[in-house]
Amino acid sequence: MAITKMMHMKASSKARIDIHLEHSINYILQPKKLGEANLAGGINCLPEMAYQQMKATKQMFGKTGGRQGYHFVISLKPGEGTPEIMYDIAMRFAKEAFAGEYETVVAVHTDREHLHAHIVINSVNMVTGYKFQCRDGDWKYKFQPITNKLCEEYGLHITPAEYSKEPKNMARPQWEREQAFSKWIKQDALFCAISAENMEHFIFLLEKLGFEVKQGKHIAVKIPGMKRFKRLDTISEDLSRESLEAMFRYGNASLASPVNRTVSLLPVRKAVLTPYQRKCYARMYRLRLAEKKRFTYKSAYLYEQIRKMHELQEEYLVVVKYDVKSYGDLFRLKLRLQQVDEELCKAQKEMYRDRVLQKRSCKTAEDLELSEASETEYRERLEQIKLQKKDNRKKLKAVERCLERDGSLAEAELEMRIPVGDMEDMAEVVEDNVPENPYRVPEVVEVENTALDDAVEADVIAEPEFEAVVDDELKQR
Repeated sequence: MAITKMMHMKASSKARIDIHLEHSINYILQPKKLGEANLAGGINCLPEMAYQQMKATKQMFGKTGGRQGYHFVISLKPGEGTPEIMYDIAMRFAKEAFAGEYETVVAVHTDREHLHAHIVINSVNMVTGYKFQCRDGDWKYKFQPITNKLCEEYGLHITPAEYSKEPKNMARPQWEREQAFSKWIKQDALFCAISAENMEHFIFLLEKLGFEVKQGKHIAVKIPGMKRFKRLDTISEDLSRESLEAMFRYGNASLASPVNRTVSLLPVRKAVLTPYQRKCYARMYRLRLAEKKRFTYKSAYLYEQIRKMHELQEEYLVVVKYDVKSYGDLFRLKLRLQQVDEELCKAQKEMYRDRVLQKRSCKTAEDLELSEASETEYRERLEQIKLQKKDNRKKLKAVERCLERDGSLAEAELEMRIPVGDMEDMAEVVEDNVPENPYRVPEVVEVENTALDDAVEADVIAEPEFEAVVDDELKQR
């Protein structure tokens, strides 16, 4: 399938600043790479003079630093297309993507089993003098769609994954979030493995926690919101099928203990809480309760919320500290904190300005000494303002999150999933027991009748012999 890859060339710190740009152009124009087709061309430049022209454009606009150029590669599925089709797609891609305002070199390589075209562009726009801007999402929403459109005209395979309803590709923040969940999945899976009697019971416990389980050669799990299944044996060798079977055989369920990830709740007098403060406290209580009753509430569903438990605590502390009693109070607090932030920023700017003016007014060595003597005091005052800004903005973010949660559908769904009433002391809440194995087959012990009859008969015969011995002893006395 046709795929577009994009890279950039940084300024070199060891050799000439634009040496990576020159090497890229020389690489894509190698005769052995072009093959017999020898298809190479340029837009706004001659291929053999491209480097010199790009360099001249940079110098003309005074943009010789930073990124030197961008390198795109369009690859077709093995066996598809011809060099001529590949060249046409690459040239049309360059004209549409870069609006004909950048020096561009295009070359088709035929040295692999799949046809692919290289496109190298200058980082400086030859018309406006601005640097080329490559933003997050450009590959998904700009460059790959152009490749797909051009390839569809020739009946070639395209890359549809990013444009399907449930694409497998994901943004980096989501990928990092799912990677962070691996540790939690490992902890829950090991707890289930030690508690389980066999493989069927293990799968049953995972599903009771809220995991979606996929079985095959390997066992993989997914929690709601994850795009990809996570293989257990890639998280830990202890979770491979072989290790799990050994754990079922030799493990000790008494050693199993669930891991709590939420922070301990602060002791509060619930009687003095306002309804709004109680609502904020209930958000933390709800997640803590879900961890104690993990099988009842399927705690795997709440990984994302538990991960942000510290945010809930920050929000609650701000609401209590400023005695917020309603949504209106919260909104007014936001305006107040924004005003404080503006005042602190203004004070910081004034300090910077006064310091610059003071240094510029130094005319003699004596003035310079006085300026240096006051440096420590200046730094301390500046650091104090920075700390106040940091603390104030932390509170402001907590208030903004509170405002967002109040109208959140996800928050409303969580309240319905885990209703809380009187909020008893968490220490008195009894943790869930591990669900019993529903697949256990009761063991029936069969005893042969003949063996039982023989044992009874032996007891009956033995009793008279004992009595006879006792009688003889009494007679002798």
